[in-house]
Formats: sequence, structure tokens, C-alpha cells
Amino acid sequence: MEIPPSFAAGRPAETAPPTGSFTIAPGLVLDVRRAAWFAEAGVLAVADTHLGYAWAERRRGHLLPVPADDTAIRLEHLLQNYPARTVVIVGDCVHQAAAIPVLATVLREFCRRITATGRRLVGVLGNHDRELPARVREWSLPMEVVPTFSIPGFHFVHGDQPLIEPEPGARVVSGHEHPCLSLGDGVATSAKVPTFLLGNRSLLLPAFSLWAAGTVAGTATFLGPVARAGGYNRAITCLGPRLLALPFPLVRRPGPTRA
Repeated sequence: MEIPPSFAAGRPAETAPPTGSFTIAPGLVLDVRRAAWFAEAGVLAVADTHLGYAWAERRRGHLLPVPADDTAIRLEHLLQNYPARTVVIVGDCVHQAAAIPVLATVLREFCRRITATGRRLVGVLGNHDRELPARVREWSLPMEVVPTFSIPGFHFVHGDQPLIEPEPGARVVSGHEHPCLSLGDGVATSAKVPTFLLGNRSLLLPAFSLWAAGTVAGTATFLGPVARAGGYNRAITCLGPRLLALPFPLVRRPGPTRA
């Protein structure tokens, strides 16, 4: 498999469990817990947290159970391995930015946990975040909401809108697609697994939300213009506690024939 020239050959990272992280370029680590670590800038990035998902669906009449939201706890566990100064949510921080008290409670607790030690929390606007800036102001949340976010060498966008050209040479980091791959035994058993997709100048993050159904990459056209132009040629899949590097799109071998 040819490795994209903008990314180094993968190797286990030194700042997290070696079976659960993968260095794809100097200072850029993918973690099996669906996050990316940008060491030089001190940025930990995840996409599509969809906070308040169950409450938003119940508000629409879908009587889903409402378990405790562990998104912030999962991020805190990541932050024990990565000394982030900034946490970036790459779009769709919330499932619906409705002005309801329960969402205010969810967001306040989330922000409190992430920013308690002085970390900066940045939310890149996604298609589910249209009213989020109003809620941040209304509820005085310690969170910055921005259309895009940049650090040296990388440009973060959600991916639902056409890309405004970043600085020359910057790699585009996006979400929106909830990418996964369907892996199986070639006979009857298969499973969808969250997946990072890499191109020469692009990185597509899996959804951090455990509610978000994965979209099987390579089986249909991507939803957003950023992913459609991503030129992805490598996949890093999240298999339990391990990451597995695969070519993309997957080469399907013919299954066994039946008499």
C-alpha cells in the first residue's frame, strides 16, 4: 500500500497506550477513542459529539431512553494521555441547539469538565449547530464558536459547506460524514467500525458520539463537499482497543460460490 506523501508511515504513539494510537505524521496522532492529537499546537480534536441527542429526539416525539451522557468523561480520559491546551469539536457539538433547560444543563457540565483546568474549548460550527452561538451567549458558556479553526499546517472545518481555501499547504481536518467501514468474515458476519480516512491533504474524523450511526464509506457519495473533494486513499479503523491501517477504498474479493 502506498502511503500518501504528506503523511509518514504509521507507528505506535508514545503518549498513549501503544495498541490504541497511531502516529501518521510528526506530531499528529490518531487515537482509537476517535480523537486526533496535534502535539505542536497542543490541540485535541474530535468531531460530531451531538450532545443532547436523546433529549432532542424526545422533543421531536421519539421516546428514546435518556442515559447519562458520558461524552465529557470520555474526553477527560483522553486528556489524561494528551496534555491539550485546546479542545476542538469539529462541528455538530450539539444535536439540536434548542433553548431548553436540560440542554443548558448538559452543555454547562460538558464545558465545566473540559475547561476546569484552564483549557480552551472551541466549537467549529456544523449543520446541527445553527443556533449554538445564541445558546452560548444566552447561557454564558466558556466556549468559543467559530466557522473554521486553524493551527499551523491544519485547517478545521465541519464539512457540510464548500471549503474556503485555507492557507497554502494546510491539511484539511473535517467531520460531518460519521465514516465507518463494514468489515466481515466474507460469509455471514460483518460489523460497522468507526474509521479515520486520510488523503494527501485531508483527514476525516469519525463521529465521537456513540449515538451517531456510521456511514459506510465507499458505498455511496459523501454527504458534504469537503469529503467529496478529500481524495482519501487510506483508512485507519477503530477495532476495539486497536487501530488497523487499510487501503481505501477497500478491495473486495469475490466470495465463495455455491453449487
